[in-house]
This record gives sequence, structure tokens and C-alpha cells, in this order.
Amino acid sequence: MKKTKADPQEIVLARVMAAHGVRGLIKCQVYAEDETLIRHARHPKITLKNRHKNDVWLAEAEGVSSKEQADALKGHLVTINRSILPESDDIYYADLIGCDTQDEDGNPTGAVIDVQNFGAGDILEIKPKGGESFYLSYTDDTVPDVDMDARVLTIRLPEVI
Repeated sequence: MKKTKADPQEIVLARVMAAHGVRGLIKCQVYAEDETLIRHARHPKITLKNRHKNDVWLAEAEGVSSKEQADALKGHLVTINRSILPESDDIYYADLIGCDTQDEDGNPTGAVIDVQNFGAGDILEIKPKGGESFYLSYTDDTVPDVDMDARVLTIRLPEVI
């Protein structure tokens, strides 16, 4: 079963990007600061082999020994249950989804519907009440305040020239 969306009780640690070679190795984009947490993932059970570049690792997936089997895992999210994580004040992608957004004057701007990282940093996908969703980089400049108790992010939209 291909998992491409995470359960709120599951924290995404990595995403399978592609097969690597013909022997079933996979490339994974690892989001976790502590890569050792991946050993707790259930399906696919993966073992990180070596860092390919930055946050991309080559890995073996249990039971996968061919390029075709590895190709079938593309897009799969590698998750662990939130209960496995140590107590922390960290905010996880899963925590941001569903949060309302507002501008710095407190005016509603929408809600976070997804969080992505295409390689250049974390990006929030925000859906306003009317209109199409848009992307906003998740930095201290564009998101000056996060109130997880109220589940509201204050955002600073870039000026349009």
C-alpha cells in the first residue's frame, strides 16, 4: 500500500524519491534531524546506507531487491508514530497542517493545507477562503509568529512589484 499522506499521529521522517541503480536501492529525502529515528519506521522498513547529498540518502528497503520494486515505492512517506518521539517543543509538518493563517494586522489569510520541501527549503501551501492555494516559504521572515495553542500562523506576504 502506497502511503503519500500521513496520519496526524504519524510523523513523516522521509520520502522515497526514486530507485537508484538496478539492485533495489532507493533515494530518500530525509526530513529528520536525527536520522536514527528511521529505524522505527514500519513500512517500508528502510536502512540508510550513505548520504548521497545534503538531505538525500541512499537506502535499502526491506524485501526490495530490484529496480522495479524500488520504483513502486516512489513517493512513499516513511513515518513513525508520534509516541516514539522524545518530548520536545519542536513543531512538525503534521502540526502545521490545518492551522489558520493571518497577516500581521490579524486579518485572516487562509489555512495551511500542506507543507512541502522541494529541495530549497520548507514551503507552506496556504488555501485562502476564496481563490486558489499559494506557496509561501517557511522562514522567520515570512512566518514571524507561530501560536500552536491557537493553531494560528502569522504570515508576511511578499510585496508584489
